[in-house]
Amino acid sequence: MKSFELNNYQLSILQDKRKVYNTLYGSLDHAYFNLSNNKLEFALVGTSGMIKTSIDIDYTGDEQCFGVDYKKFDTILQKFSLDEKINLSLSDTLLKISAPGRSDVVNLQVVTEDPESKAVNNMKNGIDSLYAEYIVPNHKLSLSTELINNVNLFNYVFNASLNANAIGLTRDYIMYSDRSVVIKSTLTEKLPEALFDGTSKDEPYVYLHVDAMKLLTLLSQYRNEFSFDASFDVLYWEDENTRLIFSNEAKICALPTKAQYEEICPQDKSVTFEISPEKLKETLEFFNGIYVETSWKPLEFVTEAGKNVVVKYKHPTTEAEKEIDGVVSNYTGSFLVDAETLRKIVTKIGDFNLNDTNLVINYDEATCQEPARGIFVKIGDNFEAVVSKLVD
Repeated sequence: MKSFELNNYQLSILQDKRKVYNTLYGSLDHAYFNLSNNKLEFALVGTSGMIKTSIDIDYTGDEQCFGVDYKKFDTILQKFSLDEKINLSLSDTLLKISAPGRSDVVNLQVVTEDPESKAVNNMKNGIDSLYAEYIVPNHKLSLSTELINNVNLFNYVFNASLNANAIGLTRDYIMYSDRSVVIKSTLTEKLPEALFDGTSKDEPYVYLHVDAMKLLTLLSQYRNEFSFDASFDVLYWEDENTRLIFSNEAKICALPTKAQYEEICPQDKSVTFEISPEKLKETLEFFNGIYVETSWKPLEFVTEAGKNVVVKYKHPTTEAEKEIDGVVSNYTGSFLVDAETLRKIVTKIGDFNLNDTNLVINYDEATCQEPARGIFVKIGDNFEAVVSKLVD
């Protein structure tokens, strides 16, 4: 029987990154402890990589590695999280967990590993070997508040079940594209030049997977420095007690070229109307509960020169319309778009301190011979989007 204890501070080290571990569990689906001389290591391991947290403890017995059911262990830790310390005793098959002054005892089944096994070697050396094999030392990125806000916006708009699961970064802007929208946000602070040493003029983007983006924003609160491999498929991160190396699934993202981007935008930039984010949100919310269930929420914006903009919803069983008081266009035209895409954009505008900045919506006049496939939305100096039109 091997016995050791964790005081409240040591326990908090495991608890502190609980959200990180729970986010990774599934991709990393095997949980191991390694108990050695004055050290306890806990790791999640899988085909996508590994995360490992090390804690200094008072223990001088034989080394032992053992596997646990992560979800059960996480639940048990919550039950003892307020105790001054917990006592742990390890046998060949069970980990006994208790706390001084309490009669509560939990026995968690474990699987002990041979010290020479592949699992033990991987837990000890896996991160170092993967780092040496993949990571490019100068591919480092720290997240500014501006970049975090952009990543959060793109995560919010993302629907990874569609045909895009990644974003593109250049030194100057961040871009996302799928079948419903192209979003471009210009960065006021350029990204490090070294990140883009493998890109070209025709293909200037570094692509980041949605899973990597979520990890970046989650981990940046602990230590805001990340390293990558040459193609930005493998992410490495560390702080004072935890190390992570993680490989994404294949990235899918088709960003338009400059010419393609201009092609889907309306050609006459003067055909516009302006609306505040709050007024647009109110307009979109008016139609909640009215839509008939479909994969889209189609709304038609109709403008007549010198009159208020009118928004309409039409379905064989339901029709509704709303006039937007005080929002006037000097042009006659219309466009049909997905309301959900617009809602996601305006919902996140607050993160950019743009609530007092009107959206400028650019579209085609009714007389346009070759109407563009999208409408152009501009918010402030740095944010723009092309929202795809729907077809009746």
